[in-house]
Amino acid sequence: MSARDSISTLLDRRRPLRFAIALGLLPAALACTVDPWPADSSAEPRFMSIVVQPESTFQTMTGWEATINARPTFALSQALSDSLIARAVDDVGINRLRVEVRSGAENARDYWSEMGEKDDNPAWRCVRYATVNDNDDPSVIDTAGFHFSELDDEVRRVVIPMQRALAARGERLIINLNYVAFTDQLCAGGEWHHGDPEEYAEFMLAASLHLRDRWRITPDYWEVILEPDNTPFWHGREIALAMLATARRLSEAGFTPRFIAPSDMSMSEAVVDVDAMLAVPGVEPLLAELSYHRYAGASDETLRALGERARRLGIPSGMLEHIGSGYQNLYRDIAIGGAGAWQQYVLAGISEEWPPRDRGFVYVHARDPGRDTARTPEVRLSESAGFLKQYFRYVREGATRIGASGTSDAVTPLAFRNRDGSQVVVLKLDRERGARASIVGLSPGRYGVTYATSTTPRGNFPDVELTNGAALNVGLSGRGVVTVFARANIAKADSSVSAR
Repeated sequence: MSARDSISTLLDRRRPLRFAIALGLLPAALACTVDPWPADSSAEPRFMSIVVQPESTFQTMTGWEATINARPTFALSQALSDSLIARAVDDVGINRLRVEVRSGAENARDYWSEMGEKDDNPAWRCVRYATVNDNDDPSVIDTAGFHFSELDDEVRRVVIPMQRALAARGERLIINLNYVAFTDQLCAGGEWHHGDPEEYAEFMLAASLHLRDRWRITPDYWEVILEPDNTPFWHGREIALAMLATARRLSEAGFTPRFIAPSDMSMSEAVVDVDAMLAVPGVEPLLAELSYHRYAGASDETLRALGERARRLGIPSGMLEHIGSGYQNLYRDIAIGGAGAWQQYVLAGISEEWPPRDRGFVYVHARDPGRDTARTPEVRLSESAGFLKQYFRYVREGATRIGASGTSDAVTPLAFRNRDGSQVVVLKLDRERGARASIVGLSPGRYGVTYATSTTPRGNFPDVELTNGAALNVGLSGRGVVTVFARANIAKADSSVSAR
């Protein structure tokens, strides 16, 4: 067998090219070994083969989402707010916001301005979802009957600064306007009238017009209702009827409605609700994202059912809230459920303990400097965000998931192609003693390699240049996530974020 035939056989069998190098058949530049493995390790595992298959395509990625927590987090100091947003955008990779609007914004009184948002205030909790109809005609909006002061506060403190931060990267902020009405919190005498689809549509149109006319903001998505199964009214049919009425009103006003639903707290309930929604004629073309949470009814079987429905509709799914979820669930939601969007929960929060304990609740923690204006605010990523960023930061809006297969459950890959053509491979390593993988099928070019483990939350390898047909060998000596990414799509981010 000739040397050329030997090389071909090694490539065809997807064996690591380091063996070819050892035989002197290939120059070292054609394979790169960048794994930090102890030289004296006696338990070094064999390489696992990972094959990238660009010809196989799956869902389009639509954004890494967070929910705004404008007060008290962003009410402390401008320096702290700027630092939090910079870390969330440039370091974690957040590019989509859930902008909530409470049903109680339609009321004769502006309770939010009167009381301020204090969730531990019983008086505020009694009224924040209570409604008073602006008039008896849902086709005519009386702007005096709507008070969007809470929405304005979120836009001013968070939305606009995030728009600017993403624009500096050459990207845009994706905005998901989300209606919230946990009406079981209403106290005696509290009313709610948005069960009428036309009244609901009027409310969502009023909020959308307010954002457009005051802030020049048009939502990318309208999330019909937050956790319908956590309310006494909303079910699949009610969601569908609200969508139809709202789509008509929004279209008449010049908007292009794209809806997210059903957003159930229970994953299994989401299957029931989406089927009931789609049974209503005219709803299917309006649904842009099939959403769910992970608080109940979660299983791979149910996740697969949601993913199959999303694929049949030709849309991505979205796991849009679960406190406590980390990179393991993120992988499953993308790989099994077809998720194109994903959210743990809150963008940022003030931690009373420092260093903060990770509860899977916020992406970025902050400790306020208090009255000492000369003191630099302390900001750090949550532990779970350090792993999530291995996906978020490198896979951007509009990326397409492409095929990637492996030879071992110890290393599970996901691969993506960003809009600019740059490829990203993220490996989840699930063995305590670590694993090594040899990746073939990447396009030629310059690649960065970064990783996160429980002992090294932020690790980087030297960049590598891959020529056509070369393999890239990576590994960790413990559980974690390794990301291999083409440099082009994050060059600006790398120049603007220093190691912290």
